[in-house]
Amino acid sequence: YSTNLSANVPNNIAIAVCQHTNTGWDIDLRKKYLDLLKGFLIFYSIGLFIFFVVMDLGGLTIFSIGFSILSFYTHFFTLIRGHSSVIEKREAISKKLDDIILNKKEVTIEELRDIQDDIFITRQEPAKVPNFFFRWYKKKMNAVFEDYIEMVNKTYSIK
Repeated sequence: YSTNLSANVPNNIAIAVCQHTNTGWDIDLRKKYLDLLKGFLIFYSIGLFIFFVVMDLGGLTIFSIGFSILSFYTHFFTLIRGHSSVIEKREAISKKLDDIILNKKEVTIEELRDIQDDIFITRQEPAKVPNFFFRWYKKKMNAVFEDYIEMVNKTYSIK
């Protein structure tokens, strides 16, 4: 979490900002990972198709190979659906937090706890982003969310 949050930001809003940062970070990271998964699956499928055409394989051989890699495709489709579901849920949470933060709405600690429970539930999803991917995008994504913090600071510096 950023340490650049202004002292003008009320305590409950600061909590909401931290929740938004956590949620937004996860959304962006998952979207990038989802693009990677889809790209890999498309590249793999095209390569497999080219292999079938170049090797001029018979129908039974193609069926056997296809059947043997069916679990590979099932795994990737499950990952894609899992990440898409988490993104959708997190975007709904993020919109709620944006509404609170950017419109300077009053929010109680109980409401923030409910939002945190929703965030926790999305963390229980089995679709995870690997650590190497997280490290790969860490600096770029931190910069994006520092810009968000600056926008919040500007919003709450205006009286």
